[in-house]
Amino acid sequence: MGLFSTYSRLSRMKKCAIVAGILILLYAVSGFFIAPPVLKSQLRSRLSEHLRRPVTIEQVRMNPFALSLTVRGFELEEPKGGPFAGFEELYVNFQVSSLFRWAYTFDRIELISPHGLVKILPDGNLNFSDLLAPSDSPEPPSVSPEASSDQEKTLPAVLIFHLNIEQGRFLFSDLSRATPFEAVFSPVQITLEDFSTRPDSKGPYGFTASTGEGERLNWEGHFSVNPLRSEGRLELIGVKTRTLWEYLQDQVAFEVTSGSVDLGSAYHLDAGGDRFELKLTEGVLDLRDLKVSDKEGGVELVSIPGLSIEGADVDLNRKNIRIDSVRSEQARVKGWMDEAGVFNYNRLWVTHEEEEASDRETSTSVDSSVDTAPWAVTINELTLTEYGLDLEDRTMSPTLKMGFQSLAVMVKNLTNKEDAEAQFSLSLRVNETGTLKAEGSACMNPLSAKLALEAGHIPLKSFQPLVNSVSGIDLVSGAANLKGDVQYRKMGETGPEIRWEGGLSILDFEAINRSYTEDFLKWESLEFNGILFDAAPKRLHLSEIMAKGAYARVIIWPDGSVNIKEAFSSQKGEHQNETIDTSTITAVESKPEEDSMPIRVDIIRIEESSANFADFSMKPNFFTGIQDLTGTIKGISSDSTARADVSLSGKVDRYAPVMISGQINPLIPKAYVDMVLSFKNM
Repeated sequence: MGLFSTYSRLSRMKKCAIVAGILILLYAVSGFFIAPPVLKSQLRSRLSEHLRRPVTIEQVRMNPFALSLTVRGFELEEPKGGPFAGFEELYVNFQVSSLFRWAYTFDRIELISPHGLVKILPDGNLNFSDLLAPSDSPEPPSVSPEASSDQEKTLPAVLIFHLNIEQGRFLFSDLSRATPFEAVFSPVQITLEDFSTRPDSKGPYGFTASTGEGERLNWEGHFSVNPLRSEGRLELIGVKTRTLWEYLQDQVAFEVTSGSVDLGSAYHLDAGGDRFELKLTEGVLDLRDLKVSDKEGGVELVSIPGLSIEGADVDLNRKNIRIDSVRSEQARVKGWMDEAGVFNYNRLWVTHEEEEASDRETSTSVDSSVDTAPWAVTINELTLTEYGLDLEDRTMSPTLKMGFQSLAVMVKNLTNKEDAEAQFSLSLRVNETGTLKAEGSACMNPLSAKLALEAGHIPLKSFQPLVNSVSGIDLVSGAANLKGDVQYRKMGETGPEIRWEGGLSILDFEAINRSYTEDFLKWESLEFNGILFDAAPKRLHLSEIMAKGAYARVIIWPDGSVNIKEAFSSQKGEHQNETIDTSTITAVESKPEEDSMPIRVDIIRIEESSANFADFSMKPNFFTGIQDLTGTIKGISSDSTARADVSLSGKVDRYAPVMISGQINPLIPKAYVDMVLSFKNM
């Protein structure tokens, strides 16, 4: 019996093994040979029906023992033909451990050579908008709001140990623009480890994408789906600024001819709470070789060899931006005012009437729920070195040209926070020979500034086009020097908005009258000392005007006009046959006194000066010259009751002494003159 029992058990085991083998064989045959073509056919027909686009699949393979699926040669076409999306191979490895993990578990998902096309059509629609349209299938049964909310919050539990996407290639095309735009992103690499949709599950991930131009996107960090949270670092390397311009070129009137930029920042994103939170930290930007030209004339407007931003922090919720440093060097900027009086940079942005109308409508309807609080912006240090600025005013003839070279700017604690002061310094050269320096402090909120200003050797001849608009003299030589303090504050009626205290001097000045080319006016030095100028309310006070080595030629023409009045008028007629139009002067004199500026000059000193005088209105004509003119004029004021005391002495034709004394007030509407001229031994 024992032997029979043992044989019986062995026989049953053998039968079970045979049955198991047969089942395994059937499972293997079904998995390896039967299921793949059935699945391939079902996938192709179902996807084509659901997506309403032709779908082709080259091969489907299964490994029933490894629980893996491989799909090769997948292609999804456009409705009118042509590739839309696809991939070379998709490999999915499912895990039996899903049973006790209570989650759909995948050991590995790999996608090889995916490709896709995102196209904005000429009518503005997307090439996949038909995929977003509702299907013809019956609507699902209604669900209560509470159940719907619960379903939205509950995601199916998914666990992927390793997700890898390799050699991706994606094309973006915008045909709705006047100039079609196209960009290719390849290769795209994505790596994701331990991805899970379970609550508070974080997994490391990585993402890289490149373009044929060498541009690269790097993204790595941690990611949580439930709730949606992420932190990591995002980098854009070698982004071509011209590529960005090519997309916007129909909206701008300039052309970006070169330039590349690197961007990078750590970030923290949290969309799981009541408020969306986004913080960027340790942000950097590196801009290289940016060149911008005028699209019509091809003139280079901006050239920036290098600009860097370091330590940028942005807090979206607190509306706060803080930057450690901004540095740039050797940039060149060119600008001009055209003949119509429009600054060229105002024409660089092309706008359309429809967009402007839309903007106006948007601006009039402001959502009260939107946070309108201003952003707080702080730049700890801003440094610009070796900048150059070329400006032209083409409304004048000839064109007024101003060149600023070797511009250096240093600003610390630049911020729009209330009552916060920034410290700054500035230095530059003006039209090659002049210099300008400024340093001080400024506050943006409320707006105020205090600075010490110093300028030296500013060439006056550069301002000839400006002089042409107000006078008929030509500048031959001269250099201006300035030193003083400027204050600005918005005080309303309690004090001056602008105050200037300091001094001004003009050295080695010479000018000629355009209609009478002999020397007209010149001096060795003319100094304005102790200047106090206030604006709103207006006031001008000078403690001293010092003229040394001054010379003037005064001529009375046969018609009775004086060359001085002619020279300081914008009229360009000949003195011999055209009377100077004094309507402008009359209009100035007839202005109400309350619009005039109170002016006071304590003393005018004249040293070692001279003048030539000619009167062609007399017969015979009279000529004389005064040399060694020295003296003072004290107490000039715009006060109608003020009288300035004049005391001057000199020599006529180098031998005959002359004395000039009396009182004058040239600053009132009807000039006051009470003078005594004494000539001896003429």
